[in-house]
Amino acid sequence: MLQYLSIKNLAIVDHVEVEFEDGFNVISGETGAGKSVIIGAVQLILGERADKSCIRTGTDRCEISAVFSFDDLAPVLTRLRAILEDIGIEMEDNELIVRRVITPSSSRCLINSTPVPLSTVKQISGLLVAVHGPNDNHGLVKAGVQKELLDLFGNSVNAIDKCRSQFALLQQVDDEIAEVYREIPNQQQLMVLKDQLVEITELEPVIGEDDELKEKHEISANSNRILEIVNGIRDFVSEQENCLIDQMSSTSRSLMELERLDSHNGETLRSEFFSIIDQLQDFSVKLNDYADKVDIDPNEFARIEERMRELSVLKRKFGPTIDDVIEFAKAANHKIDLFENSAEKIAELKAKREVVANDLENAAQSLSNVRKEAGERLSKQVAAKLRVLGFKNSEFGVSLERGELRADGFDIIDFKFSPNVGEPLQSLRKIASSGEISRVMLALKTVLAAADHTSLLVFDEIDANVGGKVANMVGAELASLGGSHQVLCISHLPQVAASGDVHFVVEKEVVDDRTRALIERIEGDNRVMEIARMLGGDDTNPEVVEHARVMISKK
Repeated sequence: MLQYLSIKNLAIVDHVEVEFEDGFNVISGETGAGKSVIIGAVQLILGERADKSCIRTGTDRCEISAVFSFDDLAPVLTRLRAILEDIGIEMEDNELIVRRVITPSSSRCLINSTPVPLSTVKQISGLLVAVHGPNDNHGLVKAGVQKELLDLFGNSVNAIDKCRSQFALLQQVDDEIAEVYREIPNQQQLMVLKDQLVEITELEPVIGEDDELKEKHEISANSNRILEIVNGIRDFVSEQENCLIDQMSSTSRSLMELERLDSHNGETLRSEFFSIIDQLQDFSVKLNDYADKVDIDPNEFARIEERMRELSVLKRKFGPTIDDVIEFAKAANHKIDLFENSAEKIAELKAKREVVANDLENAAQSLSNVRKEAGERLSKQVAAKLRVLGFKNSEFGVSLERGELRADGFDIIDFKFSPNVGEPLQSLRKIASSGEISRVMLALKTVLAAADHTSLLVFDEIDANVGGKVANMVGAELASLGGSHQVLCISHLPQVAASGDVHFVVEKEVVDDRTRALIERIEGDNRVMEIARMLGGDDTNPEVVEHARVMISKK
């Protein structure tokens, strides 16, 4: 809900702050008092284009702030959080603060103190507020919104999910077909691929072979010095007279004597020393094995160098590593196989596509049938509401036309309306009268109350050309809508104003030769007197005042 609205230096408003309530909020006031400025402020905070002429004369900026709050079960909360998290904005305590600053040369938007482009504000605006007023092109006049609401009304979620699943599968098959066509080599490319594959397979490279050869080559190239070092170590450890192992054997005899003199400590020391001898003997064996490997004959060394040269050629052409060369060979094999079997592969995929496309068509047709049935029910219910709201001879219809098959089916949805007998149904977006479209919106919103998750509904001029019993019904419908939504309505009708849960009045005053607009919440006798004024009578007339009091009490 819109919890708080602050307006500074907008048109004739210098500074007003309003705290709205849940339910039906009504705003009244004399013609020209500035009620439209309130709606204008809401539209600006939703991302409407700003003109520097909206800045109050004598000031250098206009600033509007709005606080929206949501309960934990608000249907839009998850979607709203997802949008904001994508741009790095967090919501604390389920609260959203939107601020708009307009200067003669610029316009800035902030969401929870984070600067954002105007497009972001527009992106979330549809989740926050639906404005229905003069020249309004938002909300229910959008084809996409109409389709969404019809699907919600008709509980089409399962049919839509099936359609989306089949559409995704069709896209996958189309991608596979495109990939085959993209990868099929021509005749010239095929010849090159075959030559390249022969060149690689003749040498039979093995994964990691170049690294292994490099290591062997380095050892072979330095084999003389390596053997010199190894032989020196081998002489010291086990080969020469009085070598390390011989000396340790002599030491072991002393440890055996120590064990006889001190069995406990001597046994421990002797055991540890024998373990060292065992390790030294293992080391001697490994040293001998290493020396045998290092001692490579000249022919083997020449073979290594030749193999490295052959692999180097492959790496330059198809590398940079042997692993890359092997992958290149696999890819070449795949393309050659594709060329030789492409007709069969494409035929197989096209047959699969035909089955998937047929399943998608059936799923889209099933979805369309659900929408058609829902459209018929919606048309009857909205038409009944419109008759209550003063359109005695009106008609309402939901048009479904076939369009391009997409993930959500092939239906083009259009809500249509005819206010008078003999006039054809026309698209809602073509209705010229703001009073007509506002009441159509009210009828739709009332019928779709359970399906429409927009937080706030704003109605302007909904009472145009309405009076008497119809005005009472308009007020009753708005009050009913306030049970499931927050409603903000500017009205000239006392019947509508008396139906509100909360009543605000807009007035003008002159201070220091400057006109400014004020908005104030009214209750009790003040509200009674405002309803009396709206009745067109003298608010000092006891009968008019009593009539106003009775109207409020019947709310």
